[in-house]
Amino acid sequence: MIEGRPSWTQLRIRAPREHHDVLLREGIGPFLSERAGRRRGHFIPDPEGASIDVYVEGDGEGTVYFGMAGRGGGPGIYVFLDDHAPAERLPGGWTTVHEMLHHGMPFIDEPWMSEGWVTYYTELLRTRAGFRSEEAGWRAMVEGFGRGRRTRGMTLEEASARMRELHVYQRVYWGGAAVALLVDVQMRLETDGARSLDDAMRELRRCCGDADHQWAARELLEELDAWYGRPLFTQTADAVLAQPELPDVEAVLAKVGVRVEGDRVRLDDDPAKARHRRAMMAPRPGGSDGSDDDAARSR
Repeated sequence: MIEGRPSWTQLRIRAPREHHDVLLREGIGPFLSERAGRRRGHFIPDPEGASIDVYVEGDGEGTVYFGMAGRGGGPGIYVFLDDHAPAERLPGGWTTVHEMLHHGMPFIDEPWMSEGWVTYYTELLRTRAGFRSEEAGWRAMVEGFGRGRRTRGMTLEEASARMRELHVYQRVYWGGAAVALLVDVQMRLETDGARSLDDAMRELRRCCGDADHQWAARELLEELDAWYGRPLFTQTADAVLAQPELPDVEAVLAKVGVRVEGDRVRLDDDPAKARHRRAMMAPRPGGSDGSDDDAARSR
């Protein structure tokens, strides 16, 4: 039980006793604390009765090496880590944040959207929450898109349909993340920052987040088109799904002041670009995910 939290209260650590204290005091515990609740914000909900199961095994890798979101029998996540994983790897770690984010999305059939959009927000929210610098966050995203490019000659639609058969996980995760990036940047530029994919994620939870059935991605994209007022979501997704490789994400990033120069990432401080870039990725005061600020701006 995590004291002071109304939910995500079931934490089961399946590990030798000597690992329990460090996990609670320095690892998973801080991520579930009241302060971290502000960090998780709107996008990672705190459903009643949710549970986190942590399995610790010794293989010497020193990392969180697998995670899974569970929906049957109540929301929960399962995290598997090495017994040498340093405590600082746990709060805000990629796997934990990624799996918790699945519970902020509807249950979606196609992995390009279910995994891809969660992958995009995993990088954004880890940085907004203050677990790393803005520059480090953008660098991680650019490196992720690089991994997604390693599989060539296969459309995102085909890769998504055959992801587990062909083990093309990076192609699917980062191809879907590219769709999220493209619509996020386009919305911010078209509305001068008044709307973003953050708002679309809130709309998805409002319209479809409590449904028991599995949604087709197309249904949700059409819901978002109607909410936004034009077919931005379906048109963007259709174009990216039909391409045999990732779109030119570097050109899109440049529009918000993120310049990719070889292996380096530079942040452009041109005010017109930088304000969008910071709204997307910069750490928030107090670790907020920025959703409260967005809501205040819209009033």
